[in-house]
Amino acid sequence: MKYPYIHDADEKLRKLCENKLEEKYKEDLSESVRQRLNWELSLIEKYRASSAWLTVYDALKAVGAEEKDYCFRGSITSLVVSFLLDFTTIDPICCKPKLYPEFAIDDKKERLMSFEVNVILALNKKLVAYFEEYSSKEKVSRRFFEEGLQYGVYIGDGQSNDYYGNSFENFPTDVFYFCFIPVDREKLQANINKDIVSKLPEPETFEDYVKCYGLTHSTGVWEDNAENLIEKEIVSLKDVIAYHEDVFELLLQYGVDRESAFVISDYVKKGLVKKRGWKTEMLQVMNESEVPSWFVESCAKVVYLFPRAHGMNFVKNYCWEC
Repeated sequence: MKYPYIHDADEKLRKLCENKLEEKYKEDLSESVRQRLNWELSLIEKYRASSAWLTVYDALKAVGAEEKDYCFRGSITSLVVSFLLDFTTIDPICCKPKLYPEFAIDDKKERLMSFEVNVILALNKKLVAYFEEYSSKEKVSRRFFEEGLQYGVYIGDGQSNDYYGNSFENFPTDVFYFCFIPVDREKLQANINKDIVSKLPEPETFEDYVKCYGLTHSTGVWEDNAENLIEKEIVSLKDVIAYHEDVFELLLQYGVDRESAFVISDYVKKGLVKKRGWKTEMLQVMNESEVPSWFVESCAKVVYLFPRAHGMNFVKNYCWEC
């Protein structure tokens, strides 16, 4: 990995998180929370990514970013480290619905420590200015929309070009990127609420809103899928597939072992069942555990599943408190 270098980054990140741990959990701090944090930090250190986390943390603090002005995307906020560094207000230890750290980082394979975050327009300008100055200290590549609006940076050895367009596919995979995407908060809030209500006329709980966000933004999960299952009363809203974690949890519920459940849910998430069909060994595992046919058929219609942490952060930032 070619992340920006911060002297003693591992030690600095660990110390920062330890201090935040005592501050945020206070007397409720349990040994299990500390064990979870140590596991996350050990993997971050293993992949030499501590500098990346500190770079994002330092940037947000340097520009005076307030939590209401940004919303991290993807599964990164499934981690306790994200909660401690104020990347999310959702505590992944005790939140409902549940979040799982292995969906953001695991010890089976190396995952690029990259960060994407929605920011209000004023904060975007501050971050742009911050990294314009930062570029004199580190090698920074800037990322632009096609219309020329900067919205993110890539940091790593040997990077000196500017990149245009909306696709990350052709960018080198051995650098750290911090992608801050400018949004109109009120407009985005209105659009998300409209989408959610269209999926369920009267969502009531936070969990309802989160589920409906997933049904709106994941692909191949609502039309001719969850919509039919709910209408025919085969299952309720809480059981239909909207996120990566929904697949994982139902498999665990039926007694599938955790490793197999993770592998199957990852396969479903990417829409590979729809593209290639089920693998024989996956069907065998599910048949042995008597996983219901509606679930197996529903998974086969999935094109892509968002991570639950993504939906929870968007609902918390743009819907639940509005």
